[in-house]
Amino acid sequence: MSWSHTSGKLPSPASGTTSDSAPITFEDTAFVSGDSPASLDCNAELGRNATQFSVQNDGAGNFTVSISIDGAVFGDEKTVKNAEVYTIDALSIDTIRITHIADSAYRVVAL
Repeated sequence: MSWSHTSGKLPSPASGTTSDSAPITFEDTAFVSGDSPASLDCNAELGRNATQFSVQNDGAGNFTVSISIDGAVFGDEKTVKNAEVYTIDALSIDTIRITHIADSAYRVVAL
């Protein structure tokens, strides 16, 4: 898998103000079928479940995103198309799963 992550203090997408909790970011600049599904464990990286996230599709192809509140059971998949951003807030998110449909790239910020 070729995703990488970094953390830093960014504005909170929901409020536009700086959060006291540093977000975690994940990205894969060459998301291909061999990387799929990518399971992004927010709880392990943040030390708690995330309360909001944004996924941006930076590639030419589509992928799906689903979330889990416990890291085991995932909800419905949402297709994210080229240049689309998918954002959820006010929810407990343990793990984000990204599944390949066509070769693409993504960036994720979770807080």
